[in-house]
Amino acid sequence: MGASKTTIETPTEVWEKTTGADEADPYVLALALKLSSDGHQTTVITEERKDRPQKMSLNTACGLHRLVCVPIMAFLASRGLWTPPE
Repeated sequence: MGASKTTIETPTEVWEKTTGADEADPYVLALALKLSSDGHQTTVITEERKDRPQKMSLNTACGLHRLVCVPIMAFLASRGLWTPPE
């Protein structure tokens, strides 16, 4: 059986253009898109919410692809693993 190749188009603004750092955002987004397209329920967890002139936040990129994206505390609370202080 031959291997299949999947191309996932992501906004280029997800990549940091000003540094040589290897950021995880594009890989997290690509994996979430792949899992979602394979029929899995996918949730991306990130605290990053602010877009910058040179880089779109992972939250915004997920929104563009209609992927669920939540902060860690909201995820934990939704799973009953954390209760917000009163």
